[in-house]
Amino acid sequence: MLKNNSMVPFYSFSPGGRDGLEQYLFEGTFYDRFNESKKSLWSRQMTLSEGSLASPVNDSLGYSRWLVSLSVTSNLPGLSGKVPVKVFVNILLNDHSLGNGYSSPLFYEAGLKAGIWKFLEIYVPLVVSGNISSVAGNVKDRIRFVLNLDQITNIKLNW
Repeated sequence: MLKNNSMVPFYSFSPGGRDGLEQYLFEGTFYDRFNESKKSLWSRQMTLSEGSLASPVNDSLGYSRWLVSLSVTSNLPGLSGKVPVKVFVNILLNDHSLGNGYSSPLFYEAGLKAGIWKFLEIYVPLVVSGNISSVAGNVKDRIRFVLNLDQITNIKLNW
């Protein structure tokens, strides 16, 4: 936000990937666009945006006036191009903390992502900071995916 003089400020930076009710902001096909997070398999579909944390933290953390995010992805050593699995690390510095005993505005996660790149990516955050762990639960509750059906239009069929 460059300027905001409102008595009720609206902050729109998302620390984590947007899912469920937040996807009205994006074009594309989201099968569970209007459901709450973690209610079904399709509600785990997300769109990575501003903060790009894969772990679902937006419901608890809310939105931010400012944030700084660093995302790094790399192939597994020795398996480059042979196995569709990559290692990812996301670090986020937010303008506020959770306030539930975790006063650090620093969030981090590391894990594996697999899939068919630019079409389907499944994120499995294995190591997370304490503040993410307090709201996102165990590993199975943090698994999310990106499904980009728009890539189907790029496939050329020779009939």
